[in-house]
Amino acid sequence: MRVVGCPRFELDFGTTSASSRGTMAAPAPSTGFQMPPDENHALALQTVWWTEVAIATVFIGLRFWARSLKRSLGLDDVVMAASWVSFVLFYCLLDCSLILSWLMLMNDYP
Repeated sequence: MRVVGCPRFELDFGTTSASSRGTMAAPAPSTGFQMPPDENHALALQTVWWTEVAIATVFIGLRFWARSLKRSLGLDDVVMAASWVSFVLFYCLLDCSLILSWLMLMNDYP
């Protein structure tokens, strides 16, 4: 008796040998799916990332400006400034990795 659950995993309960465990079957080849052509989406990614940084900078700057007018800067503002610095550093590192991967792609680096 053969029980088929999902296309990748088939169980065979008809044998009594010790090696009658479930076997992984290869997925059926798809006929309608093709990989997209090699396209470079670096500029779109960088645009989204740095737009996020710019929007966050404007709002955090407005917050600090309003707090300084009221003279009520506190610990939460210090934490927000530290998180903004880590946010900008993260996107700088992400941008550098994107540029390096693009350079390796253009130079056919293995």
